[in-house]
Parts: sequence; C-alpha cells; structure tokens
Amino acid sequence: MEDFKEIAYFAVSLIVAAFIITIIATLGITTGQMAAVRNNEIQAADSLRLARSYAAYDNQLVLGCDVISLMRENTLSDITLDVYVDRDSLNSSMTMNAGNRTNAAWRLSNLTSRIKADAVYRAILVYSGENPATAVHTNNSGGSAITGIKFTLN
Repeated sequence: MEDFKEIAYFAVSLIVAAFIITIIATLGITTGQMAAVRNNEIQAADSLRLARSYAAYDNQLVLGCDVISLMRENTLSDITLDVYVDRDSLNSSMTMNAGNRTNAAWRLSNLTSRIKADAVYRAILVYSGENPATAVHTNNSGGSAITGIKFTLN
C-alpha cells in the first residue's frame, strides 16, 4: 500500500509539473506572438510616416535647394535613405547611402558647389532596397518601404 501511495504522489507531481510547464510555454508563445504583432504595427507606422514625409518627392519636380536640403537631413537623421543624383554641376553622378553618408562630400559647402540651387530635378521614390541609380518610377501598390530617392536633372 505504501508503494501505491508513492507512485500516486509521483504521478500527480508529474501531472502538476507538466501543467505548469505547459502554462509557461503557452505564455512564452503568446508573448512572442504579441511582440511580433506590435513590431509589425511599429514598422507599418514607420513606413506610413516615411511615405507621408517624402510624398512631396513622388514623381515631382523639385529645385536643387530641395535636393541639398534632403541630403543634409539624411546626414543628420537616424533614417538613412539612398539618395542618387544623376547629374550635378560637374555632370557627374552622386550617390549617398548608409556607408558614406558621414563623408565630407555631404557637407553643405560641398553640396552647394556641386548642385545648383535653381536647377530642376525630377524626384522618384525608390522602394524595397532597389538601386536608386537604376530605379524607374512605379506605383507602389504593394506598400513597400521607401528606401531611397532618385533625382534626375530635368
């Protein structure tokens, strides 16, 4: 009879332990799912904020001073866009990206000497990490994130 009590106590202990482990695992999975949903909400809000702030550049004509302003903002912000200018005043192209945005080439004095403030550029938004140098304007119906802007001299 004593062995039966020990076996029953052991079985009940295992059932309780399994129940507790199941609850902990369920809480962990639920917490992970809730975190993923919240991260998706934050990413969607960031994408929407970017789309709103750069909507003025969506297939629009902008002045060189606006190009300079955007490039200066890009050097100072935590959001890094790839910015491509097809021709500056020296007839050469310029590409600003995450790797070179802190270079001296993006100082205001250098930019104003290379981009004429009254020059007219056509701006094209670049989505989903596409190369701005080869990007063409497409309607972003997929809701992809803006990763760059291409400026072509008009």
